[in-house]
Parts: sequence; C-alpha cells; structure tokens
Amino acid sequence: MMPVPEQRTGARDRRRRDALDVLRAGLDAIAPAPVTRSAVSDLLGGLGGFPRGRLIILGAGKAARGMVQGALEAVAGSRSPQGQIEGLVIGPPGVAPLDGPVELVAGGHPLPNEAGARAARRLLQLAASAGEADLVLVLLSGGASALMSLPADDLSLEDLRRTSAALLASGANIHEINTVRKHLSAIAGGRLGLATQPARTACLVISDVVGDDLTAIGSGPLYGDPTTFADALRIVEERGLEDELPAAVMERLRRGITGEGLETPGPGSPPLAHTSHTIVARNLDACRAMAARAGDLGYEPLVLSHMLQGEAAELGRFHTGLAHSALADSVPLAAPCALITGGEATVTVRGEGRGGRNQESALAAAGGLAGLPVTFLSAGTDGVDGPTDAAGGLVDGASAEDLAEAGIEAARALARNDSYPALAAIDGLLLTGPTGTNVADVRLLLIGETGR
Repeated sequence: MMPVPEQRTGARDRRRRDALDVLRAGLDAIAPAPVTRSAVSDLLGGLGGFPRGRLIILGAGKAARGMVQGALEAVAGSRSPQGQIEGLVIGPPGVAPLDGPVELVAGGHPLPNEAGARAARRLLQLAASAGEADLVLVLLSGGASALMSLPADDLSLEDLRRTSAALLASGANIHEINTVRKHLSAIAGGRLGLATQPARTACLVISDVVGDDLTAIGSGPLYGDPTTFADALRIVEERGLEDELPAAVMERLRRGITGEGLETPGPGSPPLAHTSHTIVARNLDACRAMAARAGDLGYEPLVLSHMLQGEAAELGRFHTGLAHSALADSVPLAAPCALITGGEATVTVRGEGRGGRNQESALAAAGGLAGLPVTFLSAGTDGVDGPTDAAGGLVDGASAEDLAEAGIEAARALARNDSYPALAAIDGLLLTGPTGTNVADVRLLLIGETGR
C-alpha cells in the first residue's frame, strides 16, 4: 500500500494555519491608526504643539479612515488646541464616515468616479485656503491616485477613466501608470503642494509603491515630479495605446511636449519648499513582522526582497524554485524555514477570466510545488486582488492534485486570466476582506515541518 502523501495529513492544515497567522502579523504591523498616531504626535511635538492657525487635514487612499482616526487621536493627546481643525479626506468605495471635524467621503477605485472628482475639487479649494499660520497635514496611502483624481481643465473624468483602464490592462507598472496620470491631473505631480503654499505642509505616507518612491505614491501630489510629458507619451507609445486613449488625452500629452506651460513642478522646485514627507508604513515593515512571527512559530525566517516586480505567473514559478532549492540543498536556508518577499506583480491581460495578480502567482506555483511539504501564499495587503473579493491565493504540495480532481487545467486557466474560479474550487482563495491599509503585495513560502 502506498503511503499517504504528507500533504494529506495534518501537516498541510498546520502549515496553512501558520501561513495565515504570519500574514496577519504582517497586516497588523502596517495598521494605519497606530502608525499615523505616532507620526502625528512626533510632528506636533517637534512643532511645540498645535499650530497658531488652523490644522487642515487632507488626503486620500485605502487607509484613509484609519489614518484620520490616528491623526485625531494624536491631536487629542497633544496640548489643548488653540486653533480650528477641519479637513476632507477621500477613502475607497464604501468607506464609513467619521464623527468629528474631518469629513471622510468615498471616491472611485480602481477607476475614478464623479464623487471622487467632486471631492478632489473641494479638497484642492480647501488646500488653497491655507494661510501662513496654518498647518496642512496630508494623509496619503495606496489608491490615492484614483480616489483623488481631478482632471486637468482640458480633460473629462471619462478621459481619465478610459486612460487608467487601458494602462491597467496593458501590464504597465505603477510607475508608468502614475507618470501618465500626473500629466493629466490638476492635483497630482506636485500640484496639490503648489496649492497649500505658504502654509507649512506635512505629508504622512503609507507606501504602496515598490522602493517607496515619493514621486509615485498617490502620483506625488506634493512632491516634485522628475517625469515629463515626453516620458508620459513615450510610455503610451511603448505600450501601444495611442489608438486606445481618448483624443483629448493624446492632444494634451503632445501639447505638453511643446512647452505650453503645462509641465509639473520638478524636484527641488522652490514653490514646494514648504512641504515635507514622512513614510509611516511600507512593505518592508510588513515583511519584517511576518518574519518575526514565522520565527515564533519555529521556522527559520528570511526576507529575501521587498522589491520584487514582474509578471505575476512568473513570480509564482520563481517561488517554486526557491522551495526546491531549500529542500534539496538548504539554499538559502534549510527546512523548516520561511521565505518572505514583497513588491508588486503585474498582469498582462490576455483573457476574459476573473482573478488578480496574487491569485495568478498562487495558481502558477501550484504545479511546481506538487508533492512538496510547502505552502505558498501571495496576498495584496489591501485585501483586494484585482476586481475580486479575494486578497490573493494559497496553494501547497497537494494543490496540483486537487486541481486535477476538480478537472481544472492550471495552464488553461492562467491563459484566460481565470485564476479566481480555479482557486475557489480547491479552497485556495485568501478572503481577508478589505484591510484598510495597503503596502502592495507580500508572499510567503513555508517549507518543511517545525515539529510542533
């Protein structure tokens, strides 16, 4: 009689529980309220307390609600405010409003909508009202580019929506997408920073961008933009999108190259000297917390990189190679070990299926893990992977067999970009729900047994 493969025993369930436990530790480390509370307390302490004038709280992103809560908690804990607090922050669809002096409204994501554009226009007007005695606090997190979309005067919101959709479907990375967005916006690429002068302006950032590039996070609304109209047009042409984008967008990009005064303020621009930026949470924070928790559970942990990028399916297969290497030759670590990576994948959409980049990574890894004592998890830290209700996927050494029993060919599903139903059929979806934060993606390999 053939022995029962290890993955069909309790070892599989233990590793799955451990993987979810490790992921939760990573998400807890980037919870927006505590990191924002600490940063605002430090900021006010450095200023000697509340500003002489108003505290104006602005911002946008998936972490909007938690960041506003943390900021207001810090203000309440500072010495008695002498001035007025007001503000407007744009959160994701369905965000619950907050009681208090800061208005929290919902915008559109991943594509902008009219509600977000109206809110962004009001936000820009409030920013422009700031005076020298005021402190403008801008809370920025992943998703801000879409949520705080405000078309330049010669464009419509539909122009922005069509452009964003085409860029997302093309496989363009976040830096490329935001380069184009900044040159179509009245608020991105440093333009919000221009509006807040002469007030002291502090931007607190939860980074969802690989490498924590402040010019790309939220499309850099307060940061000098090193890109140009020529860069934006080059990206559109390299992606073959000239005929897909609205005529008004192409006209604006081409006019911008001729130097008609449309260019964004560059790095070191004097009108942005009143602004400062502080990153309060990033992908590496989540990865390190995951490593610490994996160590507590008995796995030797290693964060390999927090800057991995590339096609989602290829990243999934890359991680299977890591698992084979660890089991065969103890490289980079001997089992039991936990290998952790962060970053953000892209998907070039070729089919009409349902899924997301992390689901594609997980499904692509399933075949290479067949029979191995390994669990692989790939998750978006915002809890939303593509246009689905899943955060990502989780597979292990028995997943290939499960797929075969379900009559699913992984290669065919991947070719159709149809990873969601394939993973759903084998209980391989990660369903965290929206997490209220976002530092891009994390991936985890749990390799071998801890003996617990």
